Amino acid sequence: MLPLAAGALLVAAFVRHALRRERPLIDVRLLRVRSFAVASVLTFTGGLTLFGGMFLLPLYYRQARH
Repeated sequence: MLPLAAGALLVAAFVRHALRRERPLIDVRLLRVRSFAVASVLTFTGGLTLFGGMFLLPLYYRQARH
């Protein structure tokens, strides 16, 4: 749980830093646009399912097939 909390804290610190800059590296204000936010969530979810399967399949073969 500690790495998850540290990651969330670092993301919050980055968002705070990006909102204070005039020209940030990644403009988090774009997430206010609904279509952009939905596309970002769908892209993240698609990547999570793709790479999650690539992570879990070798674990399955290791456990079930030895």
